[in-house]
This record gives sequence, C-alpha cells and structure tokens, in this order.
Amino acid sequence: MSSSSPAIEVVLPPLTYCTGSYVEGEVHLNFRNLQQDKFENIWVTLKGRVQAYVDEEERKSITLVDLGRVLWTHGAEYPPPDSDVLRLFFRFRLPNDIPPSFYHHTIRSGGTCAVLYSLTTVGVRPGWSGIRKIHNPLVVLPRIDLGLLRALSSVGLQWRTVNEEKKVWKGLRGNEGSVRVELSLPDIAMLPLFTLIPYKIEVTTNTAPATRRSRNDPVNTQIYPSPPTSAAEMSLELLRRTNVYVERRDTTLKSTAACFLGPGVRAPEHVTVDVVEKEWVVTQAADARTKTKEKGVWVQSTHFSSRFVLDVPPTFSLGDPGRLQVGCEYRMKLCVPFEGLGNDVKVEMPVTAVSGVDTFIRHKRHRAIQREWDPPEGLSLRSRFPQGATAIMSEREVVLSPEYWEVHTDAEWRDFGKSIQAPGTATFTPA
Repeated sequence: MSSSSPAIEVVLPPLTYCTGSYVEGEVHLNFRNLQQDKFENIWVTLKGRVQAYVDEEERKSITLVDLGRVLWTHGAEYPPPDSDVLRLFFRFRLPNDIPPSFYHHTIRSGGTCAVLYSLTTVGVRPGWSGIRKIHNPLVVLPRIDLGLLRALSSVGLQWRTVNEEKKVWKGLRGNEGSVRVELSLPDIAMLPLFTLIPYKIEVTTNTAPATRRSRNDPVNTQIYPSPPTSAAEMSLELLRRTNVYVERRDTTLKSTAACFLGPGVRAPEHVTVDVVEKEWVVTQAADARTKTKEKGVWVQSTHFSSRFVLDVPPTFSLGDPGRLQVGCEYRMKLCVPFEGLGNDVKVEMPVTAVSGVDTFIRHKRHRAIQREWDPPEGLSLRSRFPQGATAIMSEREVVLSPEYWEVHTDAEWRDFGKSIQAPGTATFTPA
C-alpha cells in the first residue's frame, strides 16, 4: 500500500444485514500515515438510534444498540515486517428485536423520523483533540419466517378484495353512469420484500338506463362511461404514512413510496389486459300492448393482472410512551380517472410489509439512481426481475432516502455522531 493511502481504512462487505446476524469486517491501519496523524488508539462502535422530531424544538432519540471495541492502542501492535499495513478484525452481533433502517422527511409536515445504524471507526489523538470518525451506514432488516414465500407460490392462492362504486357525470348536464373498481391482492397477513406479488384490477362501468335504438347500437359509437383499456390510464401506488409522537407533540409524514402503474411509469412486469365484450343488460322489457320500448344499460368491463415487488423499509412501530413513539405503515392506492369533473374513482387497501429475509443478503454498492417514476428523494439500486411465480430478485436493496447515506451533511447524522461517546462511557467488549 502506498503512502497516499489513508491512515485508517474500513473494509466492510456489501451486505444488507438482518437482525441477529453478525457485522464483520476489518480496519486497515497504514502506519506510515498513522504516525503522522499521531493517533493514540483506534476503536469501533456499532450503534443504532431512532431519532425523530416534530420541529426544531421537539427532538428525541432512543438508542437501539451500542456496542464497541478498542482495536488498537499506540505501541501495542505493529504490521508485519514486509508491510506498512496492520489488519484488525472486528465482529458484532445485531440484536434480534430492532426495527429496520428507515428515513422519512417531508417538507409539508416539517418532521423527520430516522432509524440509523452505523459501524463507526474512531481515531483518537492525544487529549481527545482532532478526533476522526468514519461512519459506515448499515442497512438492517428484521428477520422473518420464509413460510410467507411458500404461501405466495401455493396453487390455491386466496385473494383479498376491496372495491369502490361511484356515480359519474360527463359535464354538468351530460351523460350519467356508474363505475365499480376492484383491487385484489393475495390474502396473506404480510407481504414480503424482494418477491413478485400478484395483483388483479377489475373496472366495470354501466351507462344510464336508456332505450336501445337498434341491435347494433353502439357497436361503432363510444358510450359513457368506458373503462380504461391500458394500464397507463390509471395509477397504482404504495403510500407511506409515518406517525411521530414526541412528548406532547405529534405529526404525520405522508409520501408516495413506490409507483407501479401510471402515465410514464414503467411497470415492473408485463400487465395482462382483458377487455370484455360490451353487454346489453335489459332493465325493462318491450311491451307492444302498452307501446313500451325496451330499456337497459350497456355494461363494459376490463380486467388487469400483473405482479410488483416491494423494496421499501418494512412496516414497524416502536417507542417509549410519553416520550417518543414512531410507526410506519403502508397503503396500496388505485386511482382510475373518468372523463368529467371529480370522476376519479379511488380504492385503498392497507398492507403490512415484512423483510422477506432470514439471513444477510449481498448487494452492490449503494448509489443514487433515480427511477423513471421516482420522487426526488428516491434512492435504489434495481435489477432485472427474474422469472418464476415468486422469484426473488438477484440484487435486493431497500429503497432509502439519500439522507440515509449523507453522513457528512445530514442533520440527523450530525446528531448521531455526537452520540458516539469516548471509550469507557459506551458499552465495550474486550479486545
């Protein structure tokens, strides 16, 4: 290693960790530069904190894990004779009952909720002057039973359906009709991340009762309302809602966590569309004696089916009653627009997201990639979707806000860094 190498280098494998797993790595000390920096000791700490605030005055935190180890003290150990580098190994075990990595901030509410984990390496100079801290953010997911994956791949998969019916009008005195929108998801208690999850959408429309002019009416005429015939004509989103309670203050953070359908959105998988033939349904039979004409409604229906993948922080809640409580929840939202003012039909379904992992998983190095449909805060590294009913993505990453990685500029990380204490005041394991 050349003299241009840093005095302290932290080597961590590219892993997303699950609760109960080990965080292992190495710290490399370049003695040629270490002597110049005059470090007296080097230590590492694995720390996790929940940090939340409603405004600048109401800020609270809860420590989730705080483990440390002194790796090196001046004069205790030197590199091999043929090298300038001393390699020091460390290993920590994550607790089983900690929440997932998380970061949610909205300008509208002004609040923030962050669950931060970091492997922090600290170089200490004489008199604690010029302490150097190197933060390596960690992504942590709760461990779950993988039986959920078997439930999704079962032949007799059951469905949970929500629907909404609405009267629609084309203009103030225009045509009238009715719409029914249905959204169906697998009827299981929790939806795992990184797994292809099937869904179904059905949109049915009925015209206002009218007299049928001929047997071919309206083969060549568009009738109102008509269901969408393309998935791009509607939107399917995953909404995130984070509730934050700080002592006597509270706020709710709301944002769109993912978009699966919509204008300009690239659907994760091909969407199958089945447009059902128009059907004339008689509501009043013709009667020659009373000269009553046949009346009825035109019924139209379109069926959509596809699959999506969740890669967001799982649902969680935690806190200390009366001091700090936070909770993250999700809802699937389907919106089908129809011509006319105020005619959008919206359906929402609460969903519980879980990690879908029972061990650590390998990923590529985190970097900011904006998806076609991402809001500005979106951050992810995506891969192609594999084949198979519930095939798991080869590169599985959790979508976290860029602030989760901005350890040098983000206010939450500055507070996190201040919580790193000197050896002897934190919980340390022997070297």
